[in-house]
Amino acid sequence: MAPIASSTALQPANSTQLQHRVAGMSSLSGTTHWKVERIVATAMLGIIPGAFIFESPLMNYLFAASVALHAHWGLLEYR
Repeated sequence: MAPIASSTALQPANSTQLQHRVAGMSSLSGTTHWKVERIVATAMLGIIPGAFIFESPLMNYLFAASVALHAHWGLLEYR
């Protein structure tokens, strides 16, 4: 096995860098994450009935995306 030159040595990444790259939304601060959750939850008050009244691909997408995000964030709280 050949030694690696010091200029090309790999530097280990600290755990917070890895966590932020993998986790996505967890890279936001706690208050920002909470605000985004509240915005989505409040927007769902209009999106849910709107998806049934105004049937369109856009409303279907908004409905599906908001329910999926809301459920995903809710499940993250209890892991």
